[in-house]
Amino acid sequence: TVDEKYRIYERDVLLRSICETMTPKLVADDVPLLQSLLLDVFPGAELLPIQLDKLKELILSICNRKFLVPRADWVEKLLQLFQIQNINHGVMMVGPSGSGKTAAWRVLLEAMEEYDNVKGESYVLDPKAITKDQLFGWLDPTTREWTDGLFTHTIRKIIDNVRGESTRRHWIIFDGDVDPEWVENLNALLDDNKLL
Repeated sequence: TVDEKYRIYERDVLLRSICETMTPKLVADDVPLLQSLLLDVFPGAELLPIQLDKLKELILSICNRKFLVPRADWVEKLLQLFQIQNINHGVMMVGPSGSGKTAAWRVLLEAMEEYDNVKGESYVLDPKAITKDQLFGWLDPTTREWTDGLFTHTIRKIIDNVRGESTRRHWIIFDGDVDPEWVENLNALLDDNKLL
């Protein structure tokens, strides 16, 4: 019946939404747990993988050009990163050194450029190499004058749109160990208030 088809469609949209927003945030060991839970809550449902065949083909092609081995789970993480960066304006990739994080975002940024013809720009900052003030900026207590840090200068350069920056995709990457010193400020910036 029409009602049954609509109910199944609605269930599938809900499941896809949950999978696309939750799975990228989980560690590999927790993914089967989530899938099991969803199948228990929605008996008879089928959890389908992300359907981004063109992007996946581009990722595999770029990996081939760069002599990278595109393991299935790594490519799946790239597709998840693509999905989650469409939803959130800030994403954190975590993992041990040498696990492929840098290669992942570089390959994805290049694949996205070919996918939607929007030039991708990346700005890589090492937050541990400079102080919090040098990174985010500071307000002089005497003169009340603001001085941009490296991060705020980069954002201002993008916003000023002097060289057509608004037509490009911009990723500012904090490449380094997660440290409470800078993460707290970044969290404040990435929450709904978007205040530094």
